[in-house]
Formats: sequence, C-alpha cells, structure tokens
Amino acid sequence: MRGIKTGRLVRRKVEKPERQGEDETLRSTWYVIGRRGAVQFVYFKHLAGGWMAEHAKTAPPGIYTMTADGHALMAVDVGYHSPTPRYDDQPSMGGCDVLEGDCFYDGSGLAGIRLLELWAENFFDDEVVWRYLELDYVETFHEETGE
Repeated sequence: MRGIKTGRLVRRKVEKPERQGEDETLRSTWYVIGRRGAVQFVYFKHLAGGWMAEHAKTAPPGIYTMTADGHALMAVDVGYHSPTPRYDDQPSMGGCDVLEGDCFYDGSGLAGIRLLELWAENFFDDEVVWRYLELDYVETFHEETGE
C-alpha cells in the first residue's frame, strides 16, 4: 500500500494478487481520500506470460492496454465512495473499507478506460493518475485540495 498526503487529501494505492484460472493478475486500486469521501481508479494487470495477457494481444482494440514488457492492463472504473447519497434513491453499498462505514458508490467503466488510455499516452507517469483523481475528487465533492 502506498499513502501520500497532498493538502487535505490522501493518496493510497493498493495492489493485491488475484487468480483467474491459471493466469496471474494484480488488481490495482488508486484512492484519493478527503474529508467528504473518496474517488478511485481500478484496473487489472494481467501479467506477461499468462493466458489473459496472451489473449489481450488478439482482442479487439480498446479493451486492453499493452505495456512494453507484455503485461495487459484492463480498466474497471473510476468511481466515488460517499458517506451520503449523491442522488435520489441511491442505494447504500453497506460497510466500506475505504470510508470505514456506510457507503454510497457509483462509477464509470468508460471513465476508467479514458484514464487508462491517458496514463498510457503519458508513458505510465503515476502523477497523471493522481492529478486526474484529485481533480475528480474536487468536481465530485466540491472540496478544494488545499494545494
């Protein structure tokens, strides 16, 4: 886990291994957490040599992003965790490890794909992801970062 404080926000990156058949995969979740909630970016990294990374080489464009070392990245989403509903009749997700309490979540797979493409276009510079998430936090929760 990586944690970085920037102004009033905390950056946290969590990677955990997952198995998908015989494939080795890392699920990577990047969080920017503030006083009013959190935003996240989630993607899967299918490790080079596994069947998913091999499959990704022949998959239709836009599903996977290949790295120079043969890993296949697949975006899951960009989303938010809020302690209160963000729209009428939004269902609670129940307990939340990120907010450590009740949570209302929503996310977008298309936003995840766009962020993954942006990150790749910028040679996987992590600051691109952190800046994107910090701006998303400000837009979602209307709270400045303190920078």
